[in-house]
Amino acid sequence: MYVPFDQMPDEARVWIYQADQKISTAHHDIIAGILQHFTGQWAAHGVPLRTSFLILDDHFIVLAVDEKYNNASGCSIDSSVHVVKEVMEKTAINFFNREQVAFKADEGVRFISMKELKRKYEEGVWQGHTQTFNTLASTAGDIRTKWLLPAENSWLKRFIPKAHAMNDQ
Repeated sequence: MYVPFDQMPDEARVWIYQADQKISTAHHDIIAGILQHFTGQWAAHGVPLRTSFLILDDHFIVLAVDEKYNNASGCSIDSSVHVVKEVMEKTAINFFNREQVAFKADEGVRFISMKELKRKYEEGVWQGHTQTFNTLASTAGDIRTKWLLPAENSWLKRFIPKAHAMNDQ
């Protein structure tokens, strides 16, 4: 059963899918329609789940399940992956490219490939204080309070040379 995201408890489990391109208004409507239908009937072994979704920053799909209501199962999680694949088929947007890191930029979202992270850091394209999207968030509360993080407070800190970490502030 679908509920608005703001009605999901902070402990609700989330899964995040990052688009490889900006989600246009037309694609936003298609995606929202597919996800609205899916979350309205999402179930685990025939038992309804209390669910929601968000489309954030024109680049991210967030699916949520309130596991206080009913637990998601492996099969129900698999079905969520299938619906994201359906979204990909309908929009030609890839939500499974894990080789791109998203940073907040004045123009919206900037991507840097994993292979170029170190070099782009050295070139000053991003720094420790540069805002990045917390695609490793695991709860609705994380989405609400820790969606944007300075890179130095995320998994990206491993790409920041220790000598530079203090200078970035």
